[in-house]
Amino acid sequence: SILYAVQDIYKTTGKMPVVVATTAKSSRATISAKTLGDIAEKDPVLLIFGTGWGFAPEVFDMVSYVLEPIEGAGEFNHLSVRSAVAILLDRITRR
Repeated sequence: SILYAVQDIYKTTGKMPVVVATTAKSSRATISAKTLGDIAEKDPVLLIFGTGWGFAPEVFDMVSYVLEPIEGAGEFNHLSVRSAVAILLDRITRR
């Protein structure tokens, strides 16, 4: 669960992680990959990925930010989690 992951990160680092959810909806996004990369240079980040169905509404109440989605060439923007992780980690850590 998210809470266990947060506790484990805190025990390991001594800092509370910034919890960030992903989304396929641009209207829900509150942070860019570049800005999240800036935060991640200073603080631990817990980036959570959902399924094609998205997260339950309660999950969004538990996060600090919602990461901007990966925009494709068309309207379809759902990717396999493996692909989404690879793309977003590249965008977040790119300097």
